[in-house]
Amino acid sequence: MAHYKSKLIHETTLNVNKIKPLLHKALALSPVIYWCFYAIRYYFQIRGASRLIIITTPGHVGSSTLYQSLKGLPWKKNTRVYDFHSLDEHFNNKSEIPSRSARHVLQDVFRLMIKRNALRDKEVFVLTLIRDPLARALGGMFQGKGIFLGDLNVGNLEERQYPSYCDKIKELLVSGYLENTTNWQFKFYRTELKKYWNFNVDTISFEHGYGIQKGDQGSLIVFTLESLNGSLAQVMEDQFSVSPQVIIANTNSSDFYNYCKLNVKLKNDWLQKIYAEPLLAKAYGSQKISQLVSDWSLENTK
Repeated sequence: MAHYKSKLIHETTLNVNKIKPLLHKALALSPVIYWCFYAIRYYFQIRGASRLIIITTPGHVGSSTLYQSLKGLPWKKNTRVYDFHSLDEHFNNKSEIPSRSARHVLQDVFRLMIKRNALRDKEVFVLTLIRDPLARALGGMFQGKGIFLGDLNVGNLEERQYPSYCDKIKELLVSGYLENTTNWQFKFYRTELKKYWNFNVDTISFEHGYGIQKGDQGSLIVFTLESLNGSLAQVMEDQFSVSPQVIIANTNSSDFYNYCKLNVKLKNDWLQKIYAEPLLAKAYGSQKISQLVSDWSLENTK
């Protein structure tokens, strides 16, 4: 029976790419059929796994890079690797950000299985990433520019327009977006990881850009994105006897974005408010926080 289930899951995984065009049509015509297909697929995958590697993040912190770096490794038999954001985000919740995707179905399935205590027989390892909040906010604006930049069209700017449009980007940041998205980022670490996985991120000790907290079923591993190149391979080797290479995903190579990364500068009172977050101080250390504040400071351009 176990062999049959394993074979069924494997065949379903192989065939899903062949029917993706049909699934997208089903999503347009009947979201219920789309949801049911992926829910059944994910349920049997998870039920058949003995160990789960779960990447869950607040978004725009490098989760795609972490997932691409881990998904193809020679894991122990019956290990599954998943990547998603918040389990509080439901499929088809009519939010501004598109919420009808296979990832949202996966989030629904995990939320329901946790509620029913259906993961109790598995090892569960939760991985998350912390990123410099100003770099995250700026990157998120460009990654979701259709939502976060509104009518500000930055797609085909001439170089002479960069300074004035960079000022507009800065205005959007300080008009509420930076503060709101940073609050969401750190609320995620404290509420999501506690509510669903019973980890307390504020009690983790960090060293060399990562921290580990042991739990009843597994562990929480928190990386800073900026240290991933130096820490990922060693941590994965120590914990799982696999040696990944960091594979960069979702890079934004626009010249204007790179210009903004160098030229968006804020007043120190703004920066002190953002970088006063205690979890940042634990994860990065005071010296790195001072460097980040200096890098983004308007005072250093005078």
